[in-house]
Amino acid sequence: MSSAKGFSLIATVYIAPENVDKFLEHLQVVFDTITANPECEFFQVYRSPSEPGVLSWVEDWYVVNIQSEPNTEPLTNVRLVNIGMPRWNGYSHM
Repeated sequence: MSSAKGFSLIATVYIAPENVDKFLEHLQVVFDTITANPECEFFQVYRSPSEPGVLSWVEDWYVVNIQSEPNTEPLTNVRLVNIGMPRWNGYSHM
C-alpha cells in the first residue's frame, strides 16, 4: 500500500503596486526552486487585472514519501524581503 498523498496550496498576497515587479523577481527564485522538486506537479502564478497589487498562486503536490520533518535545504538561500502591501488581512505581526 502506497503512502503517497496529494495536496494543493493556494496563496494570495497583497503587494504595493509599485513593488509588484520587485516581488516577482524574488518569487522567480522561489518558483525555480519549488518546480525543480519532482513532487511539485503544478505551480501557477496569477495577477489580478483589476487590482495590480493582488497576486495569487496555486501549487499542486504529489508526495510519495511523507517525512515528519520537511526538507527545507533547497530554500536556505532564499531571502525574504518586505516590499510593502496596501492592506493587511490577518493578524498583526507586531
